[in-house]
Amino acid sequence: AQPPAASGPRARRPRWFAPLAVAAALVGIVLIAIPLASTVAVRASQSAAQQGQMSAALHDALTAARVEPAAASPRLQEALVLEQMGEVRAAQLAIRAAITREPLNSELWLTASRIAVENGDAAAALQDYRRARRLDPTNIIFLG
Repeated sequence: AQPPAASGPRARRPRWFAPLAVAAALVGIVLIAIPLASTVAVRASQSAAQQGQMSAALHDALTAARVEPAAASPRLQEALVLEQMGEVRAAQLAIRAAITREPLNSELWLTASRIAVENGDAAAALQDYRRARRLDPTNIIFLG
């Protein structure tokens, strides 16, 4: 004689369901953990920069970029740190990397404009400023 068939919601699930559910949960955890780790590193960089620890600030910004390579915020932080360090050419490369990742972010274009001025590139500064203005004409910077 065969044992009675199980009843309830578990009885209808195929055998592959449990491993698939575990895999989906792990993917979900990773999708939360990576941006969180990047954000923590960016905040650590900001804190170090505020304390004048520029080497640590740059290290943390680069760590954030390695953790989440597709994100713009670590590249922005890298650019800001390099700018504070007086490394404007490197800052310009970093802000361009951020813009590549978020081309519709007007704040990145404004930052690029400022860095271009510091780098002596008036044409790029004006172009970046105009792009920022097209993206966000209601920004208080453009009003007045």
